[in-house]
Amino acid sequence: MARPKLPEKERKSNYVRVRLTPIEHAQAQLAADQAGIGISEFARRRLRGVRLPASPTEEKLNADAVAALNRIGINLNQIAKRINSGGGVNVGKIMNALERIDAEMDRLNEPD
Repeated sequence: MARPKLPEKERKSNYVRVRLTPIEHAQAQLAADQAGIGISEFARRRLRGVRLPASPTEEKLNADAVAALNRIGINLNQIAKRINSGGGVNVGKIMNALERIDAEMDRLNEPD
């Protein structure tokens, strides 16, 4: 049984030819390989602005960032508990730490 035909709007009938230097081609091929897709699909997604899947290295970094944020959350919870129980805290140190966290979050959210 043959595969059903795609609707006219979904058929890939146009093509774009691009000349690349050997280095550019190697870079594009490497990026496509890291994303786990072919070079044509890589180019299509980049042209449409579709976010590419994270590489294993990025996934590891994301997991590390989540773990670090979890530790920060635990520390903030302990600080809140101490404040609510009437314990003394150094507000200056807390504000400094929060400003550093905010700066790091801004850095992480910057576009690639």
